[in-house]
Amino acid sequence: MNAFDRRFGATVRSELERPGTRPPPFPLALPPSIRETMIAAGAGETVAAYYCEQMPRMLVDQMLRGEDRARRLLWRPLDISRLPRLSAALEGLFRAVDGRKLTGFSTPAELVAARPTAAALAAPTLLGSGLPLVGAWPAERALINEDPLDDDAVFDLRLSGGLMHELCHGLSRPLDRPPPPWMLLEAAALLLGSLAFPRHVFPEAPGEAVPGVSLFVLLGQCLARLFGKNNVFLFLTDGASVGDAFGPTAARALEQAASDEWSRRQEVPFARDALAAPAWVKVADAARAGRVIGLTDDVPFADLPWWHEEPTDEDFELARRAVRAVRQVNVLAPTYQTHPCEARVLTLDTRTCILERPRDQRGVFAEPAFWIVPPPLCRNLRERGVERLHVENAEEIWTSSA
Repeated sequence: MNAFDRRFGATVRSELERPGTRPPPFPLALPPSIRETMIAAGAGETVAAYYCEQMPRMLVDQMLRGEDRARRLLWRPLDISRLPRLSAALEGLFRAVDGRKLTGFSTPAELVAARPTAAALAAPTLLGSGLPLVGAWPAERALINEDPLDDDAVFDLRLSGGLMHELCHGLSRPLDRPPPPWMLLEAAALLLGSLAFPRHVFPEAPGEAVPGVSLFVLLGQCLARLFGKNNVFLFLTDGASVGDAFGPTAARALEQAASDEWSRRQEVPFARDALAAPAWVKVADAARAGRVIGLTDDVPFADLPWWHEEPTDEDFELARRAVRAVRQVNVLAPTYQTHPCEARVLTLDTRTCILERPRDQRGVFAEPAFWIVPPPLCRNLRERGVERLHVENAEEIWTSSA
């Protein structure tokens, strides 16, 4: 047991001794994926305190104390027939990947029968033994407690997305080496979540999405186009290394990118890293040609392989998703949430391959919203003399085609 494990364990023991704390029905431990990442990165005091003290305290408080509505919902037996978002997402999850490899069960019914509460579903996942469930942190619990919806409806709206995100990360595994870079793990898990139930990333109703995560999906979509979706999901189902999934050059390039990003900004959490999703896509694309470039290298898409390929059906589908992706805004209302929004005007720069809508003044992160339009489509536009494409009344186009 190393110093991080000992520190985590000491925090848990101290928290469990506090009055009003129930004994845990499942082991609490520092997730091996986080421990090995911290060891490899030489994590300092700020990161160690976050994962070995702050997170286990929040986990114990979330799962093992209090009788408010939000905490009760975490232990309430799930009736999938009354949870349409969660039911649809679970069905979509098992269609998208090998459910037995991801969860240990062959069908959603088997999974929920064996692990019949949100707490039980989250516990054995990649991060479930040591981090609180996404969507049920203190400010979010206050929102749940005040919501006038009935228990099933409020769970389905405000907790099903976070629970699905934990499931999409797959099961925790023993590790004696670092996992793939977290940017890739989040990209894979959130890509899977977006395929299982798109509204958990691109909401149609306020409160139903995991907040502020869509740019991880952007990277996941592009990695799936460059290396194949099944290879991206190997991180989740098989515990694959980057080399196993994408080959040795991509492993060297992407792991170097993660190291460079960590050296530049050694802090948690990592959500803002997703703002660099286009740079990560370029690193991955260059690796297919045997090139290792850095996140901050100013390499245009025109100098990379994807630009020169013929458009595929997948490219056209990615372009259609881009319009949906920018129809959202990250707000404080009153907690941090992602809400749907209009996108009446869209601009595509065919050199950078970035589709963008104007800044939404309510937005507190990732404004103005942007997305990649596949380089082969942008190349075709440039060959026809289009450098910037400006679309007005885009909302009407979206509504008529949705």
